[in-house]
Amino acid sequence: QLHQSSNTIETTMQSHDDIALITQALRGEALAFEELVRRYYTMAHALAFQWTASAVHAEDLTQEIFLKLARKLGSFKAQSSFKTWFYRLAINCAKDYLKKIKREQSRVESSGEAEELGTQPQPSEKDASGVLELIQQLPPKIAQAMLLVYVQGLNHAEAAQMMQCAESTVSGHVHQGKKQLKALLEVNS
Repeated sequence: QLHQSSNTIETTMQSHDDIALITQALRGEALAFEELVRRYYTMAHALAFQWTASAVHAEDLTQEIFLKLARKLGSFKAQSSFKTWFYRLAINCAKDYLKKIKREQSRVESSGEAEELGTQPQPSEKDASGVLELIQQLPPKIAQAMLLVYVQGLNHAEAAQMMQCAESTVSGHVHQGKKQLKALLEVNS
């Protein structure tokens, strides 16, 4: 319990630090924004890689997440922790990015330019992204719950907070996701 209390205190302290940095960044202090980027880069990049299953796309998506953060920082109202708010922003950015990639891939495939542009995944990338690709075939809310719980390692309560829904809803999405993944795996094998 002492460990849990020290984590709570540490999280609270970091939340206050984040608020101070946000205030400074909104006043135009570039170093404060750079510190926010430094603090949240690893989390954003991990999320980006998990959603795209590609190192190249993860780099692009991470940059887009921080560009969106720069544009949307003023809309943070401190009704939740900055980490939670940032995570939602990053997930929304990832969803938009995947839609954009799918549109581009459709355009490239229809014009026959895929090999020229090097958009075909490398074999090792293909192997590593197999399950992630299957998860991306699930309905969006179910995919999001599966990624938060199994890839990000959040418990159902934390995932519910990120998704802004009830914990039981996350549990239901995860249950449905497991059943649907099993069916997809059977079809693909």
